[in-house]
Amino acid sequence: MASFVSNFASTLSKALGPQGPPLPFSIGPMVQDQPGPESPWALHSGTRKDDQSQVAVFVFDIQRNRDKLPLAQNSLRRAKTIRHPDVLRFIDGCETDTQVIIGTEPVVPLAVQLRTARDDNLISFGLHKIASALKFLNVDCSLIHGSVRLSSVFTTPAGEWKIGGLDFLCSLAEDNPPLIRYAGSILAYSKYSPPEFSKDPAGALRSNPMHLLDTWGYACLIHEVFNGPFSRPDDLGANGRIPASLASLYQKLRHQNPKMRPNFERLLVAGSAPGAYFHNDFIMTSLFLEQIALKDAAEKDSYLTKINLSVETFPIDFCKYKILPEIIKALEFGGAGAKALNPILKIGSRLSHAEFDTLIVPIVVKLFSSPDRAIRVTLCENLTHYIGHLSQKIVSDKIFPNLATGFGDTSAIVRESTLKSIPVIIPKLSERIINNDLLRYLARLQADEEPGIRTNTTICIGNISRNMSDAVRKKVLVTAFVRSLHDPFPPARNAGLLALAATVDQYDPAELAQRVLPSVSPLLLDSEKSIRTQALKNMALFLKRIEAAADAMPETAQLPANGASQAGAADPAAAGANGSADGWAGWAISAVSSRLGGSGTTPRESTSSGPTSASPSPTGGSATALAPVSPANGSVGASAPQSTAGAAAATAAKPSGSVSAFKPSSLGLAASASAPGAVSSFGSASFGSSSSSSATVSLPPKPAGASILSAPSLGSARTATNGSAAKVDAGWDVDDWGMDEPLDTKPPSSFIPTLPPPPPSKPAAKPAAAAGGWDTWDDDWSGNSAPAAVSVPASVPSATVPSDSHAGMTPAQRREALAAQREARKAARMATKQT
Repeated sequence: MASFVSNFASTLSKALGPQGPPLPFSIGPMVQDQPGPESPWALHSGTRKDDQSQVAVFVFDIQRNRDKLPLAQNSLRRAKTIRHPDVLRFIDGCETDTQVIIGTEPVVPLAVQLRTARDDNLISFGLHKIASALKFLNVDCSLIHGSVRLSSVFTTPAGEWKIGGLDFLCSLAEDNPPLIRYAGSILAYSKYSPPEFSKDPAGALRSNPMHLLDTWGYACLIHEVFNGPFSRPDDLGANGRIPASLASLYQKLRHQNPKMRPNFERLLVAGSAPGAYFHNDFIMTSLFLEQIALKDAAEKDSYLTKINLSVETFPIDFCKYKILPEIIKALEFGGAGAKALNPILKIGSRLSHAEFDTLIVPIVVKLFSSPDRAIRVTLCENLTHYIGHLSQKIVSDKIFPNLATGFGDTSAIVRESTLKSIPVIIPKLSERIINNDLLRYLARLQADEEPGIRTNTTICIGNISRNMSDAVRKKVLVTAFVRSLHDPFPPARNAGLLALAATVDQYDPAELAQRVLPSVSPLLLDSEKSIRTQALKNMALFLKRIEAAADAMPETAQLPANGASQAGAADPAAAGANGSADGWAGWAISAVSSRLGGSGTTPRESTSSGPTSASPSPTGGSATALAPVSPANGSVGASAPQSTAGAAAATAAKPSGSVSAFKPSSLGLAASASAPGAVSSFGSASFGSSSSSSATVSLPPKPAGASILSAPSLGSARTATNGSAAKVDAGWDVDDWGMDEPLDTKPPSSFIPTLPPPPPSKPAAKPAAAAGGWDTWDDDWSGNSAPAAVSVPASVPSATVPSDSHAGMTPAQRREALAAQREARKAARMATKQT
């Protein structure tokens, strides 16, 4: 049984062949570019077994080069023990019966870079690194490389040069060192040997400085890099295309007297002097980067500022594989700070999509959650460099939740940077975030304490309006832009006007007429000329669209019952076109006279100097109380002399049978009307009675030049139909924005436009306070909490009656007046419900 097992194991071993070495990488095929004809090594590709990263595998074939096996063994032994950043980094290796295997970092021969990706910066830095490696070997380790040439130098994916080919590396203190034992192999390529070594290798090495061979070989390397291959030592005499700043050093390296050749320590010092070949920004930047972990904060900041200005001129491979990993490492663990982020993002903008996902996205996602405000601001400011490489899922799920914390940051700089990043990131956000979460944050920012942030928020809303859904757009735009028109900061008001003009296509004509125009009109008299000019442009634009819509509408909403009603309906229009005598309010005053004059009751103050016409009242049984405006100070209305105490209220019939009265509004003026010349409330009104149920309206005297604005206000007052006081919502109108919950914001003090002061006139009688109920007007824009801009229908409230309006009446007349007043208020409430 034992013999059977032994035979089976022997047979299996023969079938499977010799067991391979336990290496941490697999050996791939031989690469196309090999080190050179003088090298006994074959270069293969390889892959690490743990992370599938690439490696370079040097394979020495013992069968073909058995006479050089000691050199291969020496190279393997030295590679295991020599560690230096400029020496080819050893991963693992072994020796078998047929091969000597050395695995290193992924590299290609230097000749490949010089042929395909030649770069002057990489050449200067590469020569500096080879000189640094040889200084380490000669001076620090007392070792001689012995075969410095083009075939012994390799380049990494970053373009860095590394010295390899350690076959002859030894110390002269050793017994029978390889340099002396295998001097014939060196002399086989005599063009790389100094003259004195060709005559007596052992004597030349022992009687001359240690750097004898390496300085000569370094001169040969310089010649091959700039002038290409050479065939004999005499070719080294000409400088050729060697730079002038390097030519003097090159000639010293090949001095006829070996003792006059500088060692590599002196070479680096001389070459790094100002104006010398090694003194350039690329080398200094690269060398600092290798030692950045040892530098203090001031040196790091200075370096990162400098590299940020020049990184775009560096070779892309060097940035990708050298600068980028070092800066990321310094940012994560070395305390490099926010300044390290700028070069990272600039390099990332030059990468392919796959490379960006691998190298940049993980660090960007991680940094967005950083508590460092400087890093978050830098990320927001540089979004354009990397947003195109981020997928919508990453932005919505990982970036935006962390980015949104900046909206509520206590630092105004962070809030502003976060706000400015929204137009850049908006194409990558989901519809749910745009129409819900984002609008909540913008609502808070439009009430920010910083005026610049409020202005930019209005601009941002206009820029992202095209990304909103139709329903949300209709709710949000007018509300947000109208609110900005009341901002005390002039640029914020101007931004609101510009935003309304830019998004005019989003509003229907009814919305323009009912909500937008009344909000823009106060800015026609804004204290800032630029805003007045823009407001005029907006009004012209909006009126043009409204006019076009009005022209397309039918002449009437319902057909007249008979010819008499047609004639009656046509009279007001005819009366309104009769010039100054029958102007804007002429037909309305005539209608009041015809309806109320039959009562036989004379009001206390019903005189009006303006001419009236006896136009018949439109049929329909309803009356509209209009306040004719004095032409003083630009007001429109019937002309009246300065001595006139007041103007008669007018009523006009409406086909719907409803009664409504224009409420005085100045689009943001407080009810108290603290501004000079402002009208705070309606005047007194008296109602008489007769057999025809007509009413007599009486208004108190009005100061000359004062005007009653009849445009409806877009404040936050919501008129209650049950006669209760208007409700004022602080902050945003949550219902109009479509939010799930109200926002806890504290808006800034509201903008209060003022009208020009009226000319001096006879003091008017102080009007009585408005009665509580439907006519109450409490849009106090002077308070700390600005009301929300909501859509208020252009309702027409009834005239308020002062407390002493029934003085001087008989009991019968007082009862009839009170009955007429109740009927008017009842009709007004019905009109409000219909609206």
